[in-house]
Amino acid sequence: ALLPSLAHCVLVARACNRVVLDGVHLDFRDAESFSRACIQGRDLGFDGKTLIHPSQIDIANSVFGPSPDEIDQARLLTMYAAWKMDTHGKKVARQEISMIKVDAPNMVMNVLDRAIQCLGSIGVSDDTPAAAVWRPTRARH
Repeated sequence: ALLPSLAHCVLVARACNRVVLDGVHLDFRDAESFSRACIQGRDLGFDGKTLIHPSQIDIANSVFGPSPDEIDQARLLTMYAAWKMDTHGKKVARQEISMIKVDAPNMVMNVLDRAIQCLGSIGVSDDTPAAAVWRPTRARH
């Protein structure tokens, strides 16, 4: 009976263009069950998990953060488009340029949104560089 309620929370957050975090996992000593809870939350559509202990950070980052493959994809696509523009011209590389215009800003926003989530309310203040980078990037996104 809990899963439909959680799915509803995600649905409402998406409809309002908001970030939604899964609730806490109280047994912070059991890394395996915490990992399963994070995977379930990610699969339901949550953007992250509320943490109560430093031992949970690495697991949550590995489950909810961008994978090395996603980061490499954005980087390699950018490098490929630059190479194609240099060797064949902008006209030939226009498809790759269009893909970068979608992929790179999405990657930046995902990383920044997650950083701000990890920082909590201080993440949106001028005390951290995350907010200073986030504001103009979000305005253009």
